[in-house]
Amino acid sequence: MSLKTIKQEVAAFISNKVGAQQIVNIDFVIHEIMASKPQFEGEDAEFYLWLAHRELKEIVKSCVAKYNAKENASRQISLPGFEYLQVAYPVQRDGDSLLVPIDRMTEAEINERAEEYEVMGKGCFKHASELRGYASKRNASNDNTPSSPAIAA
Repeated sequence: MSLKTIKQEVAAFISNKVGAQQIVNIDFVIHEIMASKPQFEGEDAEFYLWLAHRELKEIVKSCVAKYNAKENASRQISLPGFEYLQVAYPVQRDGDSLLVPIDRMTEAEINERAEEYEVMGKGCFKHASELRGYASKRNASNDNTPSSPAIAA
């Protein structure tokens, strides 16, 4: 089994839960997947289980990360009928890291997410303004504006 296959399996597992309107508890997903696999036996079982759990946790986190705030959601996770809304969002509830279908999010959680996007938008506009200001200032201070980036040999 390859890492790519494992990531696909985990992503499908999470996607199926979200599609069924289930709240996905990140820690529970790890335990559910681990429990669905044959158990290690022998003297080094604890060692291999620890490593498998640690690696699986990273894979689950990376699969959930695609639901994190970004400029534009992928079509795979967009809510039908909307350009930007996602089918689920990562949420912290009572200290648990969850992936919550949008229909199961509280109004407060939706508002928190909206505010996060507004802050991101303001930051992006400020970044764009600084880039233009930098280019303008550089151009005014010396007329040696590079026409193209230097290419390392």
